[in-house]
Amino acid sequence: MKIYLYELSETPKLLHFSEQDPWLAEVVKVLQEAEPPKTSGKNPIYSVDLELRQLQEVVFLKSKLALELGMLCSRCANNFEFKLNSSFQCMFTRDKGLGEQTENVG
Repeated sequence: MKIYLYELSETPKLLHFSEQDPWLAEVVKVLQEAEPPKTSGKNPIYSVDLELRQLQEVVFLKSKLALELGMLCSRCANNFEFKLNSSFQCMFTRDKGLGEQTENVG
């Protein structure tokens, strides 16, 4: 997946990816330690939502992530399903001074 910064504007660009997207399925496959248990009888669900926008020379990213991963218990070696639901926000800039200003706010 490539995101071209010159295509971003103040209007948020919304992107949604799921288990139907081959690149996301491949990333999750690499993260899997074991096959997820088929306790629910359905295939695992992967979902990534991104919101990107650019204000002047700063790019803002908001993300929501939902993954069902097959993991391996390091104590008993049994497979288990790990549901990861997370969200985060970040900003990217080439202005080194801006990064220092936001770190010192507190």
